[in-house]
Amino acid sequence: MLVKVLDENRVKILMEDQDIELYDLPFEKLNYDDPFSRAFIYELIRKTYDQTGVDFQDCRVMIEVVPGVSRTYYILLTKIEQEGEEKFEFDKADRTDREMYIFQIDHGTDVFKFFKNMKPFRPETSALYYYQSHFYALLSFAPPDTATPEFALFLLRLEEFGQRCRYHYMNESLLKEWGELLIGPDAFRVLSCESGGGVI
Repeated sequence: MLVKVLDENRVKILMEDQDIELYDLPFEKLNYDDPFSRAFIYELIRKTYDQTGVDFQDCRVMIEVVPGVSRTYYILLTKIEQEGEEKFEFDKADRTDREMYIFQIDHGTDVFKFFKNMKPFRPETSALYYYQSHFYALLSFAPPDTATPEFALFLLRLEEFGQRCRYHYMNESLLKEWGELLIGPDAFRVLSCESGGGVI
């Protein structure tokens, strides 16, 4: 569980794979009408105070749940000033329809090989980031493509040129916030044979 203070009234929490398994609370199951979800939110507010000192216990709170990459999701806690009977206002965004895959590529020469081997399955969006001395390819595909046996073989072939990242370790939001965007939103077109490639 990663906790980041945005300001004195707002905190962002990333629910990682191990947290979701520990609490048995995937994105689809989190619902404020559910007593278990409510108990989790109270515990989350207590843990947030212990880790950051930002106190949501004696005020009204807006709770926004936003889907992340794969199973991960974010919870945004915001203090609100409006009057009302309920301590919490709860808002949950829709889960995205796309499947996101992230690969770490160590060498610039492998970036071209990686993208040239993607032709069997063209991604809906693709971006290339640079972060902490590594390249990262972000690829999103429609679920009908990802459900086929051919797609699993396609991922294995890509792993010859880049290491597939576990989502709790490297995710899209982290790269957007801390990494350098080199090419996007269609890195596949720029770096594959469709455009003749380029120079990294």
